Amino acid sequence: MASTGAEKAAKVTRKVRTYRSTDAEERRIAACAEVAGLPRCTWVREAAKRALPRFAKDDRMLLRALRDQLRAIGNNLNQLVHLAHSRKIHSSRSFRDVLRDLTAKVDEQRDTLDRLIGER
Repeated sequence: MASTGAEKAAKVTRKVRTYRSTDAEERRIAACAEVAGLPRCTWVREAAKRALPRFAKDDRMLLRALRDQLRAIGNNLNQLVHLAHSRKIHSSRSFRDVLRDLTAKVDEQRDTLDRLIGER
């Protein structure tokens, strides 16, 4: 029976690839494939589909800075909530100052994320 055009277009051609690995890495691949009930080559392809790309050094530095700033924002919010619960906020000016500071930090982090993902 002859293949139709749609069947030919849907056919996936796989090529033999080679890669370097240590004996320990090969044992790990074989063990994982066995547990998954898959041939090694299938397990490697599936693992590659799930793998997350590693960030470049500059990107990792930006992400660490972002994490630190988000932690600081969280600490500030926690302090603000603590003050509100203890009714120690006496002046609306201090409350506005804290909110302005937090808003500026959030805007700064949004800008950092935009740069990291290439939208600015």
